[in-house]
Amino acid sequence: IGGHVQDAAGNPVSGAEIGLSFSDSGDASSREPARERLGFVSEALTAVRTDSQGNWRCAVTPPGYSGFRIAVQHPKYVQGTFAPEVGLQAIQDPRRLRMEDLWAAKAVIVLEPGFGLRGFVLDDTGNPLVGARVSWMGNSNYRQDGVKTAVDGSFRMTSLPQGAAQISAWAKGFAPSLVTVQIGSSTREVVFRLGRGATFSLRIADQDDAGIPGAWAVLDLPFPHNGDFRVTTDGAGRGRFEGIP
Repeated sequence: IGGHVQDAAGNPVSGAEIGLSFSDSGDASSREPARERLGFVSEALTAVRTDSQGNWRCAVTPPGYSGFRIAVQHPKYVQGTFAPEVGLQAIQDPRRLRMEDLWAAKAVIVLEPGFGLRGFVLDDTGNPLVGARVSWMGNSNYRQDGVKTAVDGSFRMTSLPQGAAQISAWAKGFAPSLVTVQIGSSTREVVFRLGRGATFSLRIADQDDAGIPGAWAVLDLPFPHNGDFRVTTDGAGRGRFEGIP
């Protein structure tokens, strides 16, 4: 399969990363698993990068196979996800591609311009937090990807779509913070101030009240965040959550 990546003005986009993700990533008791299923690859598989003319071609899918999506990434553009469809006649949605065009290496993918966001993550006394995670939440309630802050607490995000966006910041031992930012060409720096939050201790035991070592528990929050609230119990079956808002 293959195609061409360009911007909205029709200029070729070189160096764009083409990744493939496959459907049927899980099993269900209600149906028999497919004989040929590539969904065991849970993350998008990077296949190729576009050349100087924006063209790309790869050979990682079986002949005639269309159960996948294409993710395209570039630092200057918004990440795009595109779905192929066999027998598609008129293309109304730019996120849908004709499978026949992909097989002929003629599929045209258009990327939207991306915007950047800079800022700092500090504690509640104004000290920079190193290694804090900052995430664009999109439509998700929980994310673990994102960028990490530098030694001065600064961060820089790229390839963000224009418009209102929820951005979450979190550091181990601190409560996550969520803000809404208008992303565009004149977006100001964002400063997060994280508080320590509350702690919560627990003990996981069996039916005889003996502590269970190595058990894990997850804390769920009622708002979008990018914090890691999973603990594993110690030898006595005890664990502690930190940074609870």
